Amino acid sequence: MNKLMLISNIWIMAISLTNCLNQANNKPVANEPVSESSLNPAQNTGSSKTDSLITGKNELAGIYAQAIEEYMAAVNKKEKTNFETLFLGKHFDFPDIDLPATINGTPIHLLTQEEINNNKSIYNKSSPYINLIGFFEIDKAAFIFVTFYPEFKHQYDCYLNFKYNSEKKEFGLDESRIEVLVLNKQGNADHFAIYKDGKYVGDKPVEENKK
Repeated sequence: MNKLMLISNIWIMAISLTNCLNQANNKPVANEPVSESSLNPAQNTGSSKTDSLITGKNELAGIYAQAIEEYMAAVNKKEKTNFETLFLGKHFDFPDIDLPATINGTPIHLLTQEEINNNKSIYNKSSPYINLIGFFEIDKAAFIFVTFYPEFKHQYDCYLNFKYNSEKKEFGLDESRIEVLVLNKQGNADHFAIYKDGKYVGDKPVEENKK
């Protein structure tokens, strides 16, 4: 992937996440999907941060760990999956934080670029590879968990939006959904099937098909 394409793909991710944050209070399933061209598991994606209540590494690690916990809960509602291990790609833009070794009993492994490729044969439904992208504003945080298995086969995206509770002085989950890319008979992207709380709620067209 050349540098121009990489920058373009990261920008698409940022726009999608900005839409998540801007619409979190009003439209729970109205966000635009991540462009299919941006779902390359080997691409360098991580987090984007502006002015935020998350001011230090400990706070940042905490909200990432909270997002991972909510991701596992959301997927379990839909897939009834008990995760064995989560493999996360530690790309150049991934925050310099220390995540817990385990979250709810599930080992969390941050992989270098070389390790991502070396471990591809072991990615499966209960031990997927994940491109995790985070985006932050003053009192909001959004995450996309782009999930792959076996190897680098794209399965689904989990979107999580958090909002700061000033009374409790902590971030809480505001909304979550899972988007599953559905292919047509030719093997091309056809649409996204959307799930909330483990239940199917509708479809959304693939952005490229609108053109």
